[in-house]
Amino acid sequence: MPHTVEKANQATANFSVQINEIINKRKDLAQKVQHAKNNVDKLLQYLLELKGKKVDALSALKDQQTKERLNCIDFESLIVQLKKEQIQLEKLLTRFARETINIAVVGKAGQGKSTLLQTLTGLDDAIIPSSKNDHCTAVRSKISNHLNDETSKQFEIIFHDQKSFFEEVIFPYYSTLELKGNKPNDLENFIANPLAQLIHENKSNQTIYEHLEKYHKKLNDNPNLFLDNDQKLAINESKLRNYIAQNQNNNLEYLTVKEIDIKCVFPRAKEMGIEKLSFIDMPGSGDGKSHNSANLLQTLGKDIDFVLFVYKPSAQFREEAEKNANLQDLFHNSQRKDAISNLPINQWSFYVVNYHPSSDPEHDNRESCDKFKNIIQQKGYVADTVIANCKNEKETTSNILAAVLKYLAQELNNLDEQYASKCQISLKEFHNILQEKLNQASIYGIQASSDSFGDLTTRYTDLFNNRFKELKIELIKLAKDLDSRKNNKNQQIEKFIDTAIKDSDADKLLPSLEEIKTEIDIDGYLYVHNQYLKRLKADILTPFNDIDECFIESLTDTKKEVVGILVEVGGLDKTIKNYNENYDFKTKVNFFSDLLQAIPNHWKVEKLRQAIENIHKFTINYRAEIEGIIREKNNIKHLIPEQTTHTVKTLSRELEEKVNPKKFQENVPKYTRDALIAAHTAVIKNSEIKLRKLSEDPNKKLVEMIRTFIDEAFEAEGVKDDWRKFLSYYLVEIWSDEFGSDANDTKLKQEWMKIVEDTKQVNNSDVLSFLS
Repeated sequence: MPHTVEKANQATANFSVQINEIINKRKDLAQKVQHAKNNVDKLLQYLLELKGKKVDALSALKDQQTKERLNCIDFESLIVQLKKEQIQLEKLLTRFARETINIAVVGKAGQGKSTLLQTLTGLDDAIIPSSKNDHCTAVRSKISNHLNDETSKQFEIIFHDQKSFFEEVIFPYYSTLELKGNKPNDLENFIANPLAQLIHENKSNQTIYEHLEKYHKKLNDNPNLFLDNDQKLAINESKLRNYIAQNQNNNLEYLTVKEIDIKCVFPRAKEMGIEKLSFIDMPGSGDGKSHNSANLLQTLGKDIDFVLFVYKPSAQFREEAEKNANLQDLFHNSQRKDAISNLPINQWSFYVVNYHPSSDPEHDNRESCDKFKNIIQQKGYVADTVIANCKNEKETTSNILAAVLKYLAQELNNLDEQYASKCQISLKEFHNILQEKLNQASIYGIQASSDSFGDLTTRYTDLFNNRFKELKIELIKLAKDLDSRKNNKNQQIEKFIDTAIKDSDADKLLPSLEEIKTEIDIDGYLYVHNQYLKRLKADILTPFNDIDECFIESLTDTKKEVVGILVEVGGLDKTIKNYNENYDFKTKVNFFSDLLQAIPNHWKVEKLRQAIENIHKFTINYRAEIEGIIREKNNIKHLIPEQTTHTVKTLSRELEEKVNPKKFQENVPKYTRDALIAAHTAVIKNSEIKLRKLSEDPNKKLVEMIRTFIDEAFEAEGVKDDWRKFLSYYLVEIWSDEFGSDANDTKLKQEWMKIVEDTKQVNNSDVLSFLS
């Protein structure tokens, strides 16, 4: 059922809010599509890497069974298919992320298409040519309101190259007509050979064939049309008509033009609120040019959000002629297999029936408009049919534009998802196919016959158990050695604390007596006293801020001792060198983070990962410990204004009793400053013993770090199995003397499995989905 068209009140003709809401609703879908595209881009890189690894493996592997298995997997076809999906996602993203609503206007010459565009935009015949001056639209033109500049105009011509001209202009004729002989395979072949003859010479085919003959003749008469390699050309307004329109003189400039991008200010844009509306002026439909209908469907998928078909019935209504007008070819083409089958045109379009009022009943076509509307609605060709005088601003605004925007506000989200659904289904199908291929591509990281490796499981188990035991023993020795050093003071930290205590001097932190006096004169001594107490409470920790820097060297040295055991006893530097041949652990402070990178992403060894990550991130916050010492309840009470107020009041009362008011007033700044220094000194004195003890046992926490690492990496339940899996992946690198004879095969298989498993992680149906 067509939607009911409601005439809008002229007072509500400003559509900017409605248009912005429609555009903003699309942005959520655009973000989802962007996320899916990012994952498709990543997946494509993995497939390209797999393709290269396959070539390497087939040329270098000795294992014939594995080679045969890999040889059966066609990565090239998967890459081709994924690139197609990538292109479709790019089109969706372009469609959903743009900041305008694009409306195409389609109609044969003389039906009112250009008149409607001129009325809506306020532009004249110089930009939108009409057939009344023997000109008509020859190429697709996008007409946008210039948002950034209210005066300038930009006209850009985009030209066909030979390939696009043949595919988009010439070849559609061969898909529509039945011609004798072979179809040309490119433009040169089309030009060089005589034009094939029609098999069925009915009137409709003959009209289309005549246009193909004109192209053939013009290209033969002008063989240099495509010699210019520039694909874009900026022109001024005076030359626009030569490229946008064809006339009785059959100008050739328009012939190789693919589309024209026009940016200028719509005179009525702000008044109507249509700054973010763009219009696409399509070449006439149903004029015998077979490529026009196909181009409309393709453009609808990429650049157009909605279509207005414009038709002006004659006053003497002819039912058979009218009911087939404009749409016959279009709907025929929309059923073709190469068209956009998931974009039913009747959900994305309105029919505008152009009413031509006249005082002469013989020329007034109102009755014909009503009859034609009934026919179109019965056929279900479009979502709705509206009648309007295309020359009348009020009717085009209320009958056409208001109805279109209301429809889009209600339906565009559903239509967008419907349009995107084909791409989503295709992506899911690709996911399933690729998952099956990756399962076929999965081989064991280590695969060998008993002849080449003997009893591999037993040999590896013995080697691993010995290595695991040695690592644990050496780390325990290191912890005991550090523990024996615990009574040695850290001279650097001791010196830092001495300096910080000296620097934490209220006399240095407080302003001069004169400054205090000035503030007391303004705010009163009690307020000033409390404010400086608050400031000292914040500033008292300042001299200790950089203490953690003193500990970094000790912490780094201890971690390096742990790394030394893991490398010299465990050979774990070889796991890192497997993906970084130039790695030198002696110059690296991030050994543990690099070691984490060496663990295959797809392996579930979470306990081992966590143990390595914990020692990597381990640090000691001495600054926090110092803050805790200084801010202990018995200390910090000296710096709490609420608790010192009574002392200040008592002091001031006693002073007033002993001295005269004038002398008291002169001494208040000194009394205030002395009280502040006393409070600050008390805090430092109460904290000093604990602060100095920090330098006496710095190794204690380092010992705790190593023992925690031993517990997590060697004692925790199941962590030994994590080590076994991890080291088996680098079996050849670590035990090269034992397993080096087939090292190349093993390494290739390990590299292959890593990229296969990484690809499986990316080929996830959830991350490739963008529709709920």
